[in-house]
Amino acid sequence: MKSEPPFYDGIAARYDETWGPRFEAAAEQLLSRLGGMEIKRALDIGTGTGAVPRALGRRATAPVSLVGCDQSLSMLARARRTAAGVQVVAADAVGLPFRDESFDLLTANFVLSHLRDYREALREAFRVLKATANLGVSNWAPATDPCSTAWRELLGGAVGVDMVERATRQVAPWESFFGEPDNVCAALREAGFTRVEAARIPFVWPSSVERYLADRELSAAGRQARQALGEAGWSDFLKSARRELGSRCGHNLSHSRGMIVATGVKP
Repeated sequence: MKSEPPFYDGIAARYDETWGPRFEAAAEQLLSRLGGMEIKRALDIGTGTGAVPRALGRRATAPVSLVGCDQSLSMLARARRTAAGVQVVAADAVGLPFRDESFDLLTANFVLSHLRDYREALREAFRVLKATANLGVSNWAPATDPCSTAWRELLGGAVGVDMVERATRQVAPWESFFGEPDNVCAALREAGFTRVEAARIPFVWPSSVERYLADRELSAAGRQARQALGEAGWSDFLKSARRELGSRCGHNLSHSRGMIVATGVKP
């Protein structure tokens, strides 16, 4: 039986325009927590369109070999075009095609929550890192801002809360779990990392109502709701959501959601 293509294959063309700038800004936050490091070879797991390699390339003061791996061929194709010098590899995080102790740095930006077996992925990360090398991971904190609350209520009212939650779990089964810093730290320590630290940091992204709706339309729940409602029904829903969000949050709003950033070192 032919398996379904990765979720992000279907949105690769719109990903950079809608989500790329925000994820690249988040990558800067992640890298800033890792401090000054001498890096010769870095691996970014779940690289998508290359947000972390782009940010890391700008920060590097010496030549760095940048490798990005992902399961989505469509996302990797865009990463190759937008991240100068990055080597892209189609690979699963639980079976990395690299030798032991191959990298000086490994990052996973908003990736762990998507993995069915995050424990095996972290063991693989530990394996391919050199001794004393750094790991940096991130996850979104729970969304509690007024815009997110309004969106969940509107979407749940249109297609049912159960469908919204189920669609999110299908793509990111550990989203809530890794929204807690203690859980991220425990996972990294279980994999063998030491000097583990985690922090919740604020992340605010200014937006218009239109851009916010375009953002949410690409989410797992948004895509599932659009399919359930049909194009005409989805168009009607967006009109209603546009009015309600404008009324409750203003037409120039902030997409405010904290980031969990955690780091560790392979002993």
